[in-house]
Amino acid sequence: MLALQNNINKQQKEQLQEEVTIKTHKISALYEQLLSQYKTFERIAYEQSHLVRGPLATIMGLVSLLKEESHSGDVEILLRYLDTKVLEMDKVILAIVAAIEK
Repeated sequence: MLALQNNINKQQKEQLQEEVTIKTHKISALYEQLLSQYKTFERIAYEQSHLVRGPLATIMGLVSLLKEESHSGDVEILLRYLDTKVLEMDKVILAIVAAIEK
């Protein structure tokens, strides 16, 4: 009877070890997937904050300089519109970067 119980305990132990091994492999695969996605988010954040926002900041500066000069009514309207849209883009880029960096 004791030998039968030991055999059952051994089988249960082996089964549990196999389940732990399988789950460990699944967790490792999920970890690698998450790590890959994190690296992708980091790259996107860098591109948004440097490659996209850099030229946008230049445009913002140019619009600011142009607004200091006197222009005809139509040009003034276009500059105000351009300024508004550039600021909207800047807010979106900053929000994307902030969301990724959280």
